[in-house]
Amino acid sequence: MGGHGFNFWWLFIPIIVIIIIPIFFIFFIPLSAANA
Repeated sequence: MGGHGFNFWWLFIPIIVIIIIPIFFIFFIPLSAANA
């Protein structure tokens, strides 16, 4: 069962990254545009 849990996390971690990266750009681009 422990191995099954690890498989779940290896699927879940990339999903978190895919969600966080666009959020980071949504905040970063307006800041860089305001500074420009």
